[in-house]
Amino acid sequence: RIQGAYKTAHTAIDPFYSTSGQGRARAAGMSGGSGWTHSSFMNNIIEVGFGGKKGFSMALQGIADEAAGQDGSFLGNVKFSTDNMAVFGAVSNKTTEGNDKDSTNWKLGGQYSMGNLKVGLQYENAEMDTIDGGNGEYVMGSVAYGLGKITLAGWVSGYMADADNND
Repeated sequence: RIQGAYKTAHTAIDPFYSTSGQGRARAAGMSGGSGWTHSSFMNNIIEVGFGGKKGFSMALQGIADEAAGQDGSFLGNVKFSTDNMAVFGAVSNKTTEGNDKDSTNWKLGGQYSMGNLKVGLQYENAEMDTIDGGNGEYVMGSVAYGLGKITLAGWVSGYMADADNND
């Protein structure tokens, strides 16, 4: 029972971090909900990975769960970080026995710091755990500037629904 690779691919893009706009939010900010996306833990996982908090790291997780009909499902991430920047990408692919279509989420994001200024951006294409239960795209951008013990910060986020599920 471990955290999913999709969940662990993130950086603190939201300067407030615990608001609904955060990069790992449930509902309003980015996709939320199940262990396949940004919450919970995964069971029956086989994981291969390397790396640490700085530099290049990656993880690939395969599901070994014939009983739940999810054999062949996988999660993965790639991350790179230095003292002043971080970038990441992740994918979550859920195969369900008897379903003709796999469900896939993927995301790209990053953050850059230059002195007291931090900017961040994340994009996510989601078929699981979306606001309206369909397919959609999330985007979030943020900026924060530190002035001593005061930080001026803001973010903007949006969700674009794919009502026809064409993705």
